[in-house]
Amino acid sequence: MQQVGPAPREGRKLKVTEFFLHVGGLSTSTSANSDTGRSRSGTESTDMASVALTSTPIPTPVASAAASDESRARLSVKSVGSGTTGQVDGAWWPHSRGLVEELSNLLPLLLGRLGRVERVSYRLGEWDPAARKADVGGERIRLAGFNSKAAHTVDVLAEQHRVTLLVIPPDTAPALAPSVLEAAGTDGNADSIAALLAAAGLSN
Repeated sequence: MQQVGPAPREGRKLKVTEFFLHVGGLSTSTSANSDTGRSRSGTESTDMASVALTSTPIPTPVASAAASDESRARLSVKSVGSGTTGQVDGAWWPHSRGLVEELSNLLPLLLGRLGRVERVSYRLGEWDPAARKADVGGERIRLAGFNSKAAHTVDVLAEQHRVTLLVIPPDTAPALAPSVLEAAGTDGNADSIAALLAAAGLSN
C-alpha cells in the first residue's frame, strides 16, 4: 500500500491516543465511471434536511508528528488501481460526531490523492447537525446530508474523483476498530459494509 501523508496545518493541537495502523493509498473513481469496477450513481437523493445556511469556520490543527500519526492511524484506504473494492474504498474512525471538526483531520490526508475536495456527502442522523458549507483548512467545502445515504459511509468528492469511506462509530471500542480499518483498507477486499462491521462484532 502507498502511504498517504498530511498537508501542513496550523491552529489547535489534536488529541493523541495510543493507537496505530498502517494507512495505504486511495482508490478513486470519476463521478461518471468507477475506475475500480464498482458502479456508482452520479446523483444523490434530494431528501437533504434543512439546516443553517451559514458557513462554519474550523481552524486547522497544528501539524505535529504525533497528531499526524494518530490521524493516519484512524484512516485506512485501498491502494490506487487495486481492482475490486466492494462497497467502500476504505474506512475512517473519527473521534466524535462533529462532522466539520472531524473533516479538518481527514481531508488533509486525502489531499495528495484527490486534490482539492469540493463536497462531502453523509447520512443524516449519524452526525451532529452541520451547516451546508464549511471552511475546512482554509477551503470552502459543501456538506450534503441525505436520509437515503448508505449507513455508516461518507463520500469525499473532488473535481473528478471520489472516495467512499466506511465510518466506524466514534464510540467503538479501541479493541474492535483496528480490525475493521485493516479489512476495509486491504487491496482486493470486496466485503459489504454489513460484513465488515459484523466481523468486528458491530451492527450495521
